[in-house]
Amino acid sequence: MFPYAVNGLLLESSKGSVDFLASKIFLFLTAAIVVLVACVFIKWLGIRNRYLIITYISISLLGFEGIFSPLQIAAFSWHQTSVTHLWPIALTILAWEFAGSRKFAGVSLFFCGLVVGNSNSAEALWSIVTTWLYVKTFLRDDEVASKVKKDGLRFFFFGSVLGFTLTLTAPGFWNRANHSVGMPDSIADFGFRLAKSTGAFGFDILTHPYLWLAFLIGFFCKSNIDLVSIFHLRQKGGFLVRSSLLLYILLVFGTTVGYPAWHQPLGLYIVLLPTMFIVGATSEARFLKKTLGPLKIFFYITVIFCLSLSVRSSISVLNRAQQWDSAYHSNICLIHQGDTRMLKGAEMVYPVFQKGIEDIESWAWMKQSYVTWINSQESTTFAACGY
Repeated sequence: MFPYAVNGLLLESSKGSVDFLASKIFLFLTAAIVVLVACVFIKWLGIRNRYLIITYISISLLGFEGIFSPLQIAAFSWHQTSVTHLWPIALTILAWEFAGSRKFAGVSLFFCGLVVGNSNSAEALWSIVTTWLYVKTFLRDDEVASKVKKDGLRFFFFGSVLGFTLTLTAPGFWNRANHSVGMPDSIADFGFRLAKSTGAFGFDILTHPYLWLAFLIGFFCKSNIDLVSIFHLRQKGGFLVRSSLLLYILLVFGTTVGYPAWHQPLGLYIVLLPTMFIVGATSEARFLKKTLGPLKIFFYITVIFCLSLSVRSSISVLNRAQQWDSAYHSNICLIHQGDTRMLKGAEMVYPVFQKGIEDIESWAWMKQSYVTWINSQESTTFAACGY
């Protein structure tokens, strides 16, 4: 229920007016959370170089954008999707880091875990398993600081388990699974869905240029990383590789029994970016050293390509905003006249696979809700139409 509650709260001020201040606050809040997670990994990776720190934070903020889907706008502007898929992963990582702090008392960590567990089943289960794995991998019983952090993470762990249990026992969860989406009705159907989900998420990861950029930055900047830290970098890399693989498997399985959507791997990139960075930093492959020249050329091409994707996303968002404003004023008059056939939306769909933000022109239920929203506003809204 947590993502729905947050989404409802953010949209409350917009129910009867064109007031999207809460959405702007959400954008900056989510960006702040992503930056905090990036700072956790910067400390974790032992990065000391100022320019490398700025670079890592930048790719953490921009690294959601893919070639075929606008994940950047989904991360920072699509409330329910971001809270469902991005926030649980980010909050889990922040809980690992700040569990030993007095400010993060047991009650705060328990509530944080409850939020994570009640957000989405795949991300919640990932949080539970990886928190247990984090404790087993990094927290030693003979260290006082580890014991303090372990005690804090127990509150987070039990909160996550409770939130996850509340999700699984909710009648609406199984009603949606059995009726709204529909479970696989045969072994063949399950196999088909499994192959579809595996291929969809796998293709999205392999074609995600920011992951390759993170790998290359780690490879070329390994001399700026402090390898002498509390835990060996390879140990941390192994943990992140297992965590990424686990989340990928859970997303594949979850969408097999449900349905795959382009916006679902949002949280995966928070874990994959530092994973690829560590893989690059610890890579000792001889063929990489022998092809250093072509690799540098590939690096510069990847940088330009990634920046062009971010520029494309920014331009698309601005165009969509202008298109929405223009359509809004014309739609008001059409709705007041009782003609809803020619209503215009403001879609943001990327080419090739046609993934992205669809609008009232594509979905009847969106159009119905949009018309209801227009009619709920003050009568002064129709003044521009002469009424």
